[in-house]
Amino acid sequence: GLAWATHSEPLEFFTVGEAASPALELLAEDGDPTDLAAEFATMQGVGMTGTHGTTIPPLETGQSFQLTITADATNRFFTFASMIAPTNDTFFTMQGLELFDDTGTARSDVDIAADIAVSVWD
Repeated sequence: GLAWATHSEPLEFFTVGEAASPALELLAEDGDPTDLAAEFATMQGVGMTGTHGTTIPPLETGQSFQLTITADATNRFFTFASMIAPTNDTFFTMQGLELFDDTGTARSDVDIAADIAVSVWD
């Protein structure tokens, strides 16, 4: 599954070298994003949260899915985390992708794509 959030300021939900929260651990080990999305909702600056894939099997090679979110000039950043594959504790994340600039103007697809940085954590 995948947990996501739109937010107005940096969203720090884990620190490298420190123990993960129980919600992140559940996502990384079992693929369940429900608790992490709920954890996101309690964080300062978060506008919307959600999950995808809580009841479907993992994607197979060559498969994809589409996720539609609603961001705005206030909650202009997008963050997600997901289990990368059935493993004991590996997940991937993209944190703080800027969808709107600091003036509230929607960024172009090209500019957003240029900023995408996904990190894998174990």
